[in-house]
Amino acid sequence: MQAARPVQPEPLAPAHGYVHDAVDLTTCDREPVHVPGAVQPHGVLLAVDRAEHRVVVASANAAGFFGRPPRGILGAALPELLGEEVAARVRGADTAADLDEALHARLDLPTGPVDADVALHVSGDRLLVEVEPLSPDAAPVSYRATRAAIARLAGSSGIDGLCGRLAHEVRALTGFDRVMVYRFDAQWNGEVVAEDRRDDLNAFLGLHYPASDIPAQARRLYTVNWTRLIADVDYVPAPLEPPVDPGTGAPWTCRTPCCAASPRSTSST
Repeated sequence: MQAARPVQPEPLAPAHGYVHDAVDLTTCDREPVHVPGAVQPHGVLLAVDRAEHRVVVASANAAGFFGRPPRGILGAALPELLGEEVAARVRGADTAADLDEALHARLDLPTGPVDADVALHVSGDRLLVEVEPLSPDAAPVSYRATRAAIARLAGSSGIDGLCGRLAHEVRALTGFDRVMVYRFDAQWNGEVVAEDRRDDLNAFLGLHYPASDIPAQARRLYTVNWTRLIADVDYVPAPLEPPVDPGTGAPWTCRTPCCAASPRSTSST
């Protein structure tokens, strides 16, 4: 996934944040990390009904991104926001249950055309449409470069060598400041076993963390989404509007890459 310029929340949007109470080190084992109630602002999240593909929830920065007032997002049909061609591709992928690969699209927005990845996920009865603008400075990943990276991974010696090479290749691909590989032991204590970082950042390699640092509910998310990214550790979350599914009253379960991370984790990453 490529780093992108943040899409700032629309100033008129309501400013409430997470749907649960603040947590600290004494309550993190009960933190509902699977229902953060917000997304990281480098992307925009829409949840649509599966029948008509109309928006039933949106991140607060969607209004500014699509150039509409906040009241013009909820209830809008996807073609109104993404355009007919991209919305048709989303419909086709949803119908075929072909949601593994992000759709590469050019969106015609009021501010001008924007190249973006449009990733699709299913949450309950809703289709989550995640729009992440691509940085204009990001170089496309070529077939030759991908094959070379795979060859280097295949040539790694042992698990430690593979993890180290993996961290390096992922950082080269994404341009992130730091990439870490984290390993759990049988008691769920963790260790940073590989790292690739900017030279001016403190090293985390070799640090150990007790099982309580990543509690059970957070570990369960790793079995669904094997990679976790924070595009900017200083980001201000863009809350989801409304914070609960209007059809069921349940909080939104968010497992997409743009979902907000735990406030505790962003303070230490």
